Amino acid sequence: MTVEVGNNVIVHIVAAWPGDQHCAVDVLHRLVDNAWKHAVIPGEVNQRFAACLSITEAHELIIDVTDPVPLFLDFDQAVASGCGRGLWEIARKGVDLSWFVVGDDFSAKTVRAVLRAGAVEL
Repeated sequence: MTVEVGNNVIVHIVAAWPGDQHCAVDVLHRLVDNAWKHAVIPGEVNQRFAACLSITEAHELIIDVTDPVPLFLDFDQAVASGCGRGLWEIARKGVDLSWFVVGDDFSAKTVRAVLRAGAVEL
């Protein structure tokens, strides 16, 4: 099982983002923690988890966390009502959440969080 998280790259991206950096780290932590708790397949080898952060031209921070399970049956409920509380805690901070299937064989999913920086001085 591998986890691809370039710590130095993540630190630089979060530090360069003009928004709430503590919130960004919390969102990243919750998404990775959720993926780890809910997507690890016991006994399966070579499972891939990945985190990717980017900043858009509109100063949004996009956090993508990918795991090896292509389904998320209770996504809307998890965001709206707090079953499990991780995604609900993120959503109540005003973060937009979505998910989509990825991979050439549709064998994984990515959960995406989009954080807005708020007022930005140019």
